[in-house]
Amino acid sequence: MNWIRIKILFSVQKADGAAGTPDDAYTVAAQVKDDALFGTFAEIDTAFWSERMDRSLDTLSRFELGEAVDTTRGRYEFNLELAADLFPPDLGGYNHLFGILAGDLLRFVLPPLKVSDFVVKDIVFPDGWRDEHCKLFREYSTSIPEIRKALSIEDGMPLLAFSFKPRVGFKLDALEAIANDVLAAGFNVVELDTRFLPVNRAHLAQLREIAARIADKQWSGRSGRLSLNFTLPTPVLLEEIQAFCEQIPAPVVAKIDGGLNGIDSIQSVRRAKIIDQQGQPPIITCYPLLRNALSNYVPPDKVLDALILSGADVIYPGGRPDIGHMKRSLDSSVQNSFVQAVQRYRDLVQRQEAMPTIAGGIYAGQLHAYYELLGPDVGWVLGGGVTLHRDGPKAGAELCVDVARAAAELRQKAGRSWSANLSKRLVTRCSEAYLGTSQLSNSELTYFSPSENLNIARLAPFEVKK
Repeated sequence: MNWIRIKILFSVQKADGAAGTPDDAYTVAAQVKDDALFGTFAEIDTAFWSERMDRSLDTLSRFELGEAVDTTRGRYEFNLELAADLFPPDLGGYNHLFGILAGDLLRFVLPPLKVSDFVVKDIVFPDGWRDEHCKLFREYSTSIPEIRKALSIEDGMPLLAFSFKPRVGFKLDALEAIANDVLAAGFNVVELDTRFLPVNRAHLAQLREIAARIADKQWSGRSGRLSLNFTLPTPVLLEEIQAFCEQIPAPVVAKIDGGLNGIDSIQSVRRAKIIDQQGQPPIITCYPLLRNALSNYVPPDKVLDALILSGADVIYPGGRPDIGHMKRSLDSSVQNSFVQAVQRYRDLVQRQEAMPTIAGGIYAGQLHAYYELLGPDVGWVLGGGVTLHRDGPKAGAELCVDVARAAAELRQKAGRSWSANLSKRLVTRCSEAYLGTSQLSNSELTYFSPSENLNIARLAPFEVKK
């Protein structure tokens, strides 16, 4: 029997406000278990229903009360187990499970007890769940090595992507000109931001034509691609992404955001087995918009895993190591969380499935440190780091490419030690790039030296493969 195991925290108080006892906690956990079966908060005649079920009740749901977290506040933990076969991956299992956790199962009253503050701490799926998703969706997706090969990414270099800014309101000829400049500087992908969606089919046809012209160019042995945003209703999505794959020279890069319909949209593309002109699936980039929105009921990393197992290829996992807003030297209070963030990214890379990205306000002066920590198999998605360069997007892209190339060379030379600083000329370029263009402080925009700031316990540089 395979079970989906859900670890849940909650608080329970008596009618007079006193903290609930372990017996009260047991009553709450039992009610959640029963509600997963019967969908009602009244007392069910289980003998009546047992005779009318096509399987034993104990093969559908069960629970185990854990240790008390805080008896003075009536805070307890329990493990709820739901039969995995009730959530088949090919019929929207993730959407079904996340929907009931966030919208139904953990929202009830149980007089005279007062129940509150439900938090889902973890969801553990059986191995067969992951295997089934891989067969259905990830087999028709693109792994990190395949992404590097398809886009002809130079050995040692990260994937460089520009999230086009401003988000809305620009002329399409400006989009094409800036995209050409950024790709000519050495970037691999220009991606239309989350907010930039086509307003009609004709608009999308114009964007496809621009993407086709860009893809037809020679980019010094690289593949330069404009990634359109296909966060659309599923029937429209499938038609339009099929047309995109037929019109754009391989490889094809397309964006589908992880919003309300994100999991189903990505799965639909993989289920349809859509391919490009060389018979390869499109590379799907994804920003998980709702990763944190339901965090009390669905842990953010489980939303991320759902998108990856559904077929996302390049994805922002959130929780990147915070170089941009931390002190120039890490104190002991933040070292542990910083090391954990680094390890989380390294674990995602180790899986060799979807390529994780760093994004969200990163600038040229921070890129050397990110390379030292995470290496070349992590994508860099820059917006303001390109657009806000005082000499314009082309100069911003050129600076980021120069930093990436220098960081790769220094990492090769450094072995197991933190690498030497960038050249003084490159450090100066980083420090002067955004003067007068960003609201961030100069200390957050200037060069961040890995050897001076990252030499902390339990943290070592990314190990270069020989």
